[in-house]
Formats: sequence, C-alpha cells, structure tokens
Amino acid sequence: MIEVQVKYKFLAFDLETAKVQTPRVRDWKEHRPLGISCAATYCGDTSAPLLWFGRKRSKHPSPKMAAAEAQALVAYLKERVAKGYTIVTWNGIGFGFDILAEESGLHSQCKSLALGHVDMMFHVLCQLGFGISLNAAARGMRLTRTCQKRQGALIPRLWADGRYEEVLDHVGQDARMTFALATRCCERRYIRWITRWGTGRMMRLPGGWEIAEVARRWPEPIQYRANRRWSRDNLTEWMRSVG
Repeated sequence: MIEVQVKYKFLAFDLETAKVQTPRVRDWKEHRPLGISCAATYCGDTSAPLLWFGRKRSKHPSPKMAAAEAQALVAYLKERVAKGYTIVTWNGIGFGFDILAEESGLHSQCKSLALGHVDMMFHVLCQLGFGISLNAAARGMRLTRTCQKRQGALIPRLWADGRYEEVLDHVGQDARMTFALATRCCERRYIRWITRWGTGRMMRLPGGWEIAEVARRWPEPIQYRANRRWSRDNLTEWMRSVG
C-alpha cells in the first residue's frame, strides 16, 4: 500500500459574524461592518477547537469581539504559521479574512495570511469557475449526512439571543469539518460534492490543495455561471485597497 503524504500541516479557521440580518440578504457587503461574534481554530492535534469570543466583566460573552481581541486572533494565526502550520478555510478569501481584516484593522497582515493559506472553496472556484458549499462537500466526501441550507445566516440571531453555547458548538464543528475535509481530500486526491439536484460531482486534486496565492494565478476557467458572485475579482476586492 502506497502512503500518501499530505504536504501541509493544517490549522482550520472559521468565524461567525455578529450583526443580525434577515436570511434573505444576498450581499452581506452592503451591510458591513458585521462584527465577529466568535471564531474557532483547530489543528487536529488537540482534543477540541480553540474558541475565540469577546469577553466582558460579566460571565457572558460580549455581543462582538473588540478590535484588540480580533488582533489577538491575527497574532495567533501568524504565530501558528511561523511554526509551520498552513491555515485552511472554506471561503476565507471572500469572507473570513475580509471580516477579520476589517474588525482587527490589520489589513496588510490579514492579506498576507489570506494569500498564504488554503481556501478550499477558492481553489474549486479558480479551477472550475464556480463555488460550492462546505456542507455539499462534506456530504460528498461522506463526512456528514446532514443537509444544511443557509444555517449560517441564523447564527447572529442565536448569539444575540444569548444562545452562546449553541453558536460556539457550531463554529467549533465547522472548524473540525474544515480540517477533516482538507485532510481527506488530500489523502484521496479529489473532492466530491453533492449538487442541488442530489447528484455527485468530483474534481481531482492530483497535487493536493494549493494556497490562494497560487490558485488565483491560474488561467480563468470557462464560466458556466455568469455570476459576479463567482468572480475572483469580487472575492479578492478587499485586498486591492491594502498595500
């Protein structure tokens, strides 16, 4: 049996926003700043994800993380990268690092982290011309059987209602799932997902995942969906104002 080597030592990262919006909102950028309610990091060599959230004097978490708390998260991610970890996300380029840059004020540092990390959704987008959801990929790779639709849009309301443990469990599970998906896809050299019609599709990963800096320089694929949402320029727009 041939042992497949995974070229990255992954650290999964995910966050949840704080601003309550209606589930029908399509372009979150029109409603920013959104704030960060909580975040999670997970590297697989610990028993549980590391949870990040705002703290105040009472026993409850704060409504959103303060700038200093977001900066501490950036510092931790940089420290992990310096120790040989590669951050992995699902849509960190178009969402997670964009939000973290805004809330921390550390735009240049977040841009550097974003370009040097593996964003699995961005990799798929750059190779195929469209994106897919984390849940669709997790189902396709048989990491879950649960079909979730736009659950993330409801998370800020849960946090605002004081259901902190529920939200922290959710972001922690997403970080675990991101780590598991990144690892399994690298081991099997493909990603498989379930489409909205319930069928399976597959994309091969002969060299494993690539960091965003590499993926964004690939030739543009044929765009099967003429939608600006699936544009590299749209997802990386926030970086162009950063020196």
